[in-house]
Amino acid sequence: MTMNNQQRSPSLNYWFKLLNITNEQGFTLIELLVVVMIIGMLSVIAIPMYFKQVEKARATEATYTLSSLNKAQQAYRWENGTFAPDFLELGLNMSSPKYYDFSWTGALDASQVHHLATPQLLYQSDLKTYTSAVYRDNSVFYSVLCEGTDVGVAPELVDQATCNNGSILGK
Repeated sequence: MTMNNQQRSPSLNYWFKLLNITNEQGFTLIELLVVVMIIGMLSVIAIPMYFKQVEKARATEATYTLSSLNKAQQAYRWENGTFAPDFLELGLNMSSPKYYDFSWTGALDASQVHHLATPQLLYQSDLKTYTSAVYRDNSVFYSVLCEGTDVGVAPELVDQATCNNGSILGK
């Protein structure tokens, strides 16, 4: 006695009934609501972190440029015996910064030079101000970078280890 294929294996409908699966497709309103709530909770957590990362990326323009200015000033001082009075003398193109404006601050003399990075008008309420300095003491150069404690507060480097209204990021 031979059995055909249909008799040997149960039909697909049999398995659907056994597993309580229907042929209906789609999602219920409750399932969609749960998915929307999960996405909402993830966005509440992720969006502030995203904005912090954007702020850090924009601040990188200031720290990177100030570090480059410090290195260029050290090289210029070795070559010419004094610090450069402006960006053109350093050979740096500072014509198109995106988020910050850069300038010299304080007295320019043979032992130190200070630079300031202030946020451009559009970003003044979002980004911190940075300052940097190059000190020369006994034929040794010291570079210091300082970040303002709050938005809109300009830090002031007093000496190689003191930053008023800010914190020292690197030496």
